[in-house]
Amino acid sequence: MSNPILPDGPDGMPWDGPLLMFHDLVDHAPLFAFIDGMLVEYQRFEKFVTPVDRLTRRGHLVLVSGPDGVGKSSFVQWCARKLERHPEIANPLVFYFGLAALPPECVNFRKTAAWLLRQMALVLEGKEGMTREDIDKLLREADDPYVAFGGLVDVLHDKSAVALIILPQKIPLEWVRGFRDMARARMVFFAEWGAADRVELAAGFGEVPTCYSAFLQLSQMAGVEADIREILTNRVAGMDEAERKLVAEALRNFPVPREAIDELVYLFDIRGSGKMTPSKVRAYQDDLTKRLLKALERKPPQGRKER
Repeated sequence: MSNPILPDGPDGMPWDGPLLMFHDLVDHAPLFAFIDGMLVEYQRFEKFVTPVDRLTRRGHLVLVSGPDGVGKSSFVQWCARKLERHPEIANPLVFYFGLAALPPECVNFRKTAAWLLRQMALVLEGKEGMTREDIDKLLREADDPYVAFGGLVDVLHDKSAVALIILPQKIPLEWVRGFRDMARARMVFFAEWGAADRVELAAGFGEVPTCYSAFLQLSQMAGVEADIREILTNRVAGMDEAERKLVAEALRNFPVPREAIDELVYLFDIRGSGKMTPSKVRAYQDDLTKRLLKALERKPPQGRKER
């Protein structure tokens, strides 16, 4: 299954990335949800958009921070996919600009916002239920993005739609703040930023009455991508959903990436070439208990030093 949000790369395959190494993000992600606190941040996102009807009352900004290679782009798409497939969102409209190369005229926020809106209008032309009048309403005031995005609100309301807008990766943080200030009901902006503390980011953005903002932070995935690739290529291939669930449950108690990956290797070594079964998971758990007991035996009693 290809990612419905991310366009295909120049070779016809999905664009690569730490999370997009999964052929099916929904199926494989639980195996690696422990990495970098990703599961915790994803749960924070789910809480942020719950109940989902809050999207119809205010705008929303989701800003994901973290160092290069940590999986920000993939995580943003994961969150957008969650909303795109939500049963209570009748008409989700996805606008993916994550890898978009901005044209030379995008020298400031207003020109970038105007360009973005024109591209959104082109996408909407192919959407069922959109009329020429709807498109013209957006383009009429495109040079004044604050007015034009106000027109987008009207279109979204008329169509009972929610716009999921993934902003270009390389825009300045001040421009992200500008889109946040323009966000209104039925608009969800997704953006990413480099290594930065989410608390500091939130303080720098402040609050506005028209938009809820969530600041999510990924941090520890960098440096383990090669290990994940090896596991996916040589270990996970061919596993069915039941097997993946067994593996995910077995790894639940290992939140540190290096430890979790080492334990995955132990578990797959015990599995061998056959299917992953409950009995093999129990054998792994027995092996884990023995290893932990040995580690305790080597550890000197508290308050006493080894000679």
